[in-house]
Amino acid sequence: MERSAQLLQQAKETIQDGLEKAGLYAYRFLEPEKEEASETIRSIVVVLFPYYTGPAQGNLSLYCRGRDYHLVVPQVLEPICREVSLLLQDPHVRAYADTGPLKDRYLVLRAGLGRIGRNQMMINNRYGSYFFAAYMTLSTPLEPDPPVVYANGISCLDCGACVKACPGQAMLPDGAFRPERCRSGITQKSGALEPWEKEILLKGDTIFGCDVCQLVCPLNRDAEQTPLQTFRENRIESLYPEDLEGLSRREFMKKYEDRAFNWKGPAVLRRNLSLMSERQEESNGDREKIPVRSAAAGETPLQASGSGLHQP
Repeated sequence: MERSAQLLQQAKETIQDGLEKAGLYAYRFLEPEKEEASETIRSIVVVLFPYYTGPAQGNLSLYCRGRDYHLVVPQVLEPICREVSLLLQDPHVRAYADTGPLKDRYLVLRAGLGRIGRNQMMINNRYGSYFFAAYMTLSTPLEPDPPVVYANGISCLDCGACVKACPGQAMLPDGAFRPERCRSGITQKSGALEPWEKEILLKGDTIFGCDVCQLVCPLNRDAEQTPLQTFRENRIESLYPEDLEGLSRREFMKKYEDRAFNWKGPAVLRRNLSLMSERQEESNGDREKIPVRSAAAGETPLQASGSGLHQP
């Protein structure tokens, strides 16, 4: 179906207006590469969703304290998709976050919206590594933004701060990454932990995820806070044993249905809370089981013993 240049430009402006009205300014239009292109993918729009709300105490990873981004992204992008689909008579306008056919991280690189840090996180000049990547696809070819030069490898300051601070020493000086030693993954691992995994877990304070490498990163020092109100509202900074008491997996999933930490169920959270409580008892003799705190404003993760994020 042939479409006029005016209509194609109107479609681009509709997307731009929709994103910017939502407060999203980190986006770019891409032409799909040969391996990405198909009858239903002739244009790509890469969009960053920043989630940082500032330093705060808590025992949950920063990314999962607000509403689940898998719900936020469709809430923002799907109305834009519907409007553009009607405008272009294109039935193949889609929005994705983690679940699409393309590689999100590679799209962010190609779009010039991020670079790879030593900690394997994508880092944006404006939002640091505190963002989620999403994208739209269309079967209608829209004019892409000019291509950018990007490094398909580690291209941060290479200061070594994250390497030194990592509780599991998952990052090696030569650039290698050992995912099995990443504390974030260990906090989310089902079943019993090996002794060395427990040791790594107890070097931080979060019961889900691990933000240590992000909190020490100088490129996150001036990261802008999110303009998205949905990430600011109804936040859960910490979970306590009583929050999970007596809940079946189904009841837990219902209670926390809009949270990114719900996918692993309550068992891993109970286990981690128990281990944290045992550590607390050993350190001060206090038998009261409470979750320990994460880094507060003005503290580094080393001063506060850690905090949490790596996306699952």
